Amino acid sequence: MDNVFDSSYSDVEDKKLIINALGGSKTALEHLLKRHYQFIYNVAFKFVLTHEDAQDLTQEVIIKVILKLSQFNHQSGFRTWLYRIVFNHFLNSKKRKKEKNIISFDAFASALDGMGFESLTTTEETEFKDRIEDVKIGCMTAMLLCLNREQRLVYILSEIFEVDSKLGGELLEISANNFRQMLVRAKKDLYIL
Repeated sequence: MDNVFDSSYSDVEDKKLIINALGGSKTALEHLLKRHYQFIYNVAFKFVLTHEDAQDLTQEVIIKVILKLSQFNHQSGFRTWLYRIVFNHFLNSKKRKKEKNIISFDAFASALDGMGFESLTTTEETEFKDRIEDVKIGCMTAMLLCLNREQRLVYILSEIFEVDSKLGGELLEISANNFRQMLVRAKKDLYIL
């Protein structure tokens, strides 16, 4: 799959596939959707944190894209048009299972405080290194749910998919400066700054 955020990415193939799909080619439509499926799923998974919910969101977006493909007017790149649909759908979709579990950073902190803390020996740290890393990733992932949806999406785009503020702003239909400000607020809330 092409790296869709790579500056050398070209949507020439997408445009050919769109023309053929709109002309009735199911194969072209399938290929077009396959080119972008993994990205849609990856963002969905980072957004909702469960495989089942990510699959549901991805399928909902795929249906929207199929239904709206004839509305693509070639004014922007296809991926920009597609990803706007993706992000708007994610932001406006109902809350999913994991999103309902964590209400705020304070509630999350209280839950962590209630778990207790036990120091590990050097041997245990070495022995459980992979598990410790998994727990760190799990905590960071859970902390993302404490962000509001807009902040979470901005953080995922910037920090996980390495989208710059210009492209991020374009994808979310906000200014690059607003994208940066939302990212700063998200990092502050995560205590990363």
